[in-house]
Amino acid sequence: MFTKLKESIIIVSVVFSTALFSQSSVSLYFTGLSMDYSERADGKLLDTEESTFSDIYGYELSYAYTKRIRPNIYFGLDISYAYLSGDSDYTGSLLGSDDGYGSLKSITSNTIKDLYGRVYGIYVPNPYLNMKVALGYGKYEWERALSIKQVETYSWYPLGIELESIFRFSPHSPFQFGVNIGYSKGLSAKMDSSYPDAVLTLGGVTSIDLSFSMAYFITDNLSVDFIYEHNKQTIDKSDVVDTPIGSVYEPDSEDIQERIKFGMSYLF
Repeated sequence: MFTKLKESIIIVSVVFSTALFSQSSVSLYFTGLSMDYSERADGKLLDTEESTFSDIYGYELSYAYTKRIRPNIYFGLDISYAYLSGDSDYTGSLLGSDDGYGSLKSITSNTIKDLYGRVYGIYVPNPYLNMKVALGYGKYEWERALSIKQVETYSWYPLGIELESIFRFSPHSPFQFGVNIGYSKGLSAKMDSSYPDAVLTLGGVTSIDLSFSMAYFITDNLSVDFIYEHNKQTIDKSDVVDTPIGSVYEPDSEDIQERIKFGMSYLF
């Protein structure tokens, strides 16, 4: 939300063997998102958005291709698209007022679109373990409708790196587990507001991600997947823009998101 100047991994399940030269997979996940968003100026809390997994939800669709280039080294790429929508509880104050935090409570309508692609390399030291390093790039967009009149759209292009380990306790076990940690910077980060009519250049966006996954293989080609993701986005204060209602800027903010994903992957 504006502050008057006067004062917020996919894990691809793949079975590797020495006979595998190339393989594709498609995955579909149903996703719930828990949001804990806050804005601050000079250390003072201005407003918050909160939601539970059942408040904001949607789906994620992904495709991956992996090719063996050496007996225990693989190269691949994947692309995913997530669409989430729902309501969050807003606590803050009326735009332009001198009232403090908590003077206004309302419902915010949210839409999140997340497109992300990666290229990666995988090292398979033994039948129990896969080790992956990935570079990714995409587009993230969060539309935050505080009212019919006031709609704010945050967007940037995340450029990131990830490290991931996928392991089994036995080569023949139907269960597969994964741990992923990632870091990204948001390029060309901005916030577009309908009221006042302004486009603000955000000072910077950094994101730290940690996820855990579990897959159960019903067959060699079909798995049921569960993924938990924890993401922390830090958004730095924007530039100052003059508008008809005065000079405005976007304050420092932090968005802690948790996502729970449940779905299936098909390998072919």
